[in-house]
Amino acid sequence: MKKANFSNMVKGQVTQALVKTLLEEADYRVVRLGIEELLREAVQLNGKEYANLDLPKGLKCLPDLLVSNKEMSKSYLVEVKFRKSIDISSLRKLEKKLSEQYEFWPETYTIIIRGDKGVSGGNFHQDYMRVLLKDDVDKIKSLIRNTSKIDIENIWREFSSLDRVFDQFAFKRGVKSINVENADFLGQAITALGQLTAE
Repeated sequence: MKKANFSNMVKGQVTQALVKTLLEEADYRVVRLGIEELLREAVQLNGKEYANLDLPKGLKCLPDLLVSNKEMSKSYLVEVKFRKSIDISSLRKLEKKLSEQYEFWPETYTIIIRGDKGVSGGNFHQDYMRVLLKDDVDKIKSLIRNTSKIDIENIWREFSSLDRVFDQFAFKRGVKSINVENADFLGQAITALGQLTAE
């Protein structure tokens, strides 16, 4: 089995950096937490070597980020996922991966970023991002098992936007937490990342 795909490693790091920076702009404290941070060598292992690591499965499924408000009175475990686009196949893979993680970390918030806009005619950086909770993943599981025709755009709209979950994201001291120029850059960066990656 081959070592972790270089482009996927870069994609994961860039996506995490985008989310980390975005949340920090909204005055959240963000710490990288995942197994790749705790055991840097894990990224160099192929699938078989990684599976054979003598680590508890819960540690292997550790979310990517620990996020808290400035006062540290509220915290979130955050997993970050990037998909070039969302379709039935990517939803199946995502549901499987997240279901495993939720076994150990059911309170995880998953920020999924897609390289194509999730909303027809959408022009905002949040059109590329949604937050999934365990209930959302259970809903995905039910949908993909019960029907072959799924309205992906409708499902995407139903998932929470960042400002509905992270209350500091929407407003910071009475002003929007991200200015238009930064929001435009973020949208461009996500689009460019989607064009560079195969998955």
